[in-house]
Amino acid sequence: MNKAIFIDRDGVLNTTGLKETVYYKYQFFIADGVKETLKILQDYGYKIIVITNQPEIARGTLTLTQLDDIHNYMLENLNIDDIFTCPHDDSDNCNCRKPKVGLLTSAAKQYNLDLTECYMVGDRNSDIRAGKNAGCTTIIIDKMYNQSVSADHRISEFSQILGIVDYFTVNYLREISVAALSISKNKIAKLIDVILQVKKEKGRIFFIGVGGGAGNASHAVCDFRKLAKIDSYFLFDNTSELTARVNDDGWRSSFVNSLKISNLTEKDCVFVFSVGGGNEEKGVSQNIIEALKLAKVQGSKIVGVVGREEGYTQEVADVCLTVPNFNTNLLTPSTESFQSIIWHLIVSHPLIKADNPVW
Repeated sequence: MNKAIFIDRDGVLNTTGLKETVYYKYQFFIADGVKETLKILQDYGYKIIVITNQPEIARGTLTLTQLDDIHNYMLENLNIDDIFTCPHDDSDNCNCRKPKVGLLTSAAKQYNLDLTECYMVGDRNSDIRAGKNAGCTTIIIDKMYNQSVSADHRISEFSQILGIVDYFTVNYLREISVAALSISKNKIAKLIDVILQVKKEKGRIFFIGVGGGAGNASHAVCDFRKLAKIDSYFLFDNTSELTARVNDDGWRSSFVNSLKISNLTEKDCVFVFSVGGGNEEKGVSQNIIEALKLAKVQGSKIVGVVGREEGYTQEVADVCLTVPNFNTNLLTPSTESFQSIIWHLIVSHPLIKADNPVW
């Protein structure tokens, strides 16, 4: 089923006051933040449906032609899917005039909506009562004339709706799902081929990473040793050695000096978990860069899962998988999340898996 944001018209989408009436489209002044907010809500899967009482039709002070002109203007200038209107007055005793739920249930039927997953946004008691009667979550726009009205949420600006419906969560999960479908299956196959070669040659995998990449590297070692039965290491798991080397020799050489002690060979593989992959010019992740330089000299295999197309790992790796990213603000969390997904995919692959987890 679908979900919707039901929105009252006057006093919410426009700047009309309590006793003011819009008779012509040039009197319809869009309120601040409305246009941008509606677009975001619609982009994240909400139907935007206006629910409005227009008793001036029944009273004869507003014609249907005038109303259509106003509503066509709204549809042309705002991200609105539909407008449901009650043209009756109180004396008509209809079932669609808010606070009755006729307009909401009609919209629910037409758009296959689950009303319990919908929101009703308004500025009057009749709006909020209609929303509650229909089972919606209610949001009231704070006005001097509605201080006694009780709603589930009270906001001072229209854009604050975004904080209530939690569009960030919807967007984050949406972008992760799109990235999963966009990731290079060919690169994954090549990654598996390299790991399979290491396993057949009885080589070792040395995982390297810093920050979140370090946490992923440590976890990956467990799975590659236990589930894939490949001799694997993360050099920073030894806290004493790490701190001693950083203190005595510096950060830049912290990985490479440990690898030298491990006698890296052409049978071995260095597996990088990094967002940027290292950048010599900017001096970022220099310890990863130095480790990869040694791996190249020793003829070891190099693979990585990173978040950027550029970077040192991309330059020197035999296979480097770039996690697709559609939002630079989420580059790090999405990259580090997918590093976990990719290594779990590898150790679960029929060509690599040698043991089953308990669950």
